[in-house]
Amino acid sequence: SLPDINDLSNTRFYAGCRWIFNPFTEGYDEIRYMLVPPFFVATQFFFTICFVGMLIAIGLVLMYLLCIDDYYRVKVLRWIGFDLMVAGACGTIALIIFGAEGDGRDFMPDWEQNYLSWSFGLAFVGVVFMYVVAVLFIVEARIMQRKEIARESQEKQAYPMERTV
Repeated sequence: SLPDINDLSNTRFYAGCRWIFNPFTEGYDEIRYMLVPPFFVATQFFFTICFVGMLIAIGLVLMYLLCIDDYYRVKVLRWIGFDLMVAGACGTIALIIFGAEGDGRDFMPDWEQNYLSWSFGLAFVGVVFMYVVAVLFIVEARIMQRKEIARESQEKQAYPMERTV
């Protein structure tokens, strides 16, 4: 349980896991600055943007696989790559913020037991792979663009007497 630092007689404690925005729970609005410090809000914001970027990339990949004409394939691959780059950048910012501030003495009670765990490591691995996949999508878009250019120039050479407007 977490003691209320505003209570001088030490008779008020906050115990258990509660939703901090619950209007029927009294007292949490008074200690919200302790429960949700600004760095934690920033971490959640950037990881939420990272997650939304990943969801957008999943939608674009499904669109690419199921219903895109050949004319738009290179553009969609490029958009997927850039979307994943932006999402990876937001994930990197979130990891840097939480890595710098989350292991401090002020964030959680019993700071001796507070350490960066396997979930932080998995988040790091996920962000690194997000960059890798973004680069692979961009490279694939460039390869497909070069193939299209080569195919067009080959078609023009096949009919040299054809008039171009």
